[in-house]
Amino acid sequence: MIYAIIPARKGSKRIKNKNLKKFAGVPIIKRTIDLCNKLKFFDKIIISSDCSKILNLTKKIPNTYQILRSKQLSDDYTSTISVIKNVISKINVEKNSIIFCIYPTSVFLKKKILVQALKVIQKDENNFVFSAKKYAHPIERSFYKKKKLYFLKKKSISKRSQDLKYFYHDAAQFYGGSTIAWKKKEIINKNSNFIEIPLNESHDIDTIEDWKFAEKLWKIL
Repeated sequence: MIYAIIPARKGSKRIKNKNLKKFAGVPIIKRTIDLCNKLKFFDKIIISSDCSKILNLTKKIPNTYQILRSKQLSDDYTSTISVIKNVISKINVEKNSIIFCIYPTSVFLKKKILVQALKVIQKDENNFVFSAKKYAHPIERSFYKKKKLYFLKKKSISKRSQDLKYFYHDAAQFYGGSTIAWKKKEIINKNSNFIEIPLNESHDIDTIEDWKFAEKLWKIL
């Protein structure tokens, strides 16, 4: 069995009611769940939420199961892994199941990426696999300003970009693992694996500016 668990709490600081906000005319969580169904990759889709509006909306979508999340697991400091573990403890998960945490804003999810992730999990059931993106510009040349400029690596400023290492960051689309992996304390660690997401096939949505850009990109794709 392959499960998709979608953590969708009510609170959102930077974008109000983010998980219910309409993305290209449709609530973003519905658009993501519809996509998960369309991909025909998941056997069950489970929504964990503390919000009655989210739970009621998703009940109308085929192949979904709803779990009411406690307030203790719905604050700004609750980790993703603790939420997923809570869902696993409440449902009858088969021993050899694969569980993907899919964020409600994963409107760019692709089946080919999930298939790659599944193959990685099947080879290594002890560790997680997650989506990651390459930084668009070498991070070693980054800096910030506080009265004057401060550099991450001063020596790297004068180097050619092609001579620097590639660094990646969490693409915030999914985390996947076997039931064994989900018993661990953290998702991203030195033993984790990742699947690279092309820069033009995803966009993390944290701010209104991100939202507007993601809508434009989604319409183009």
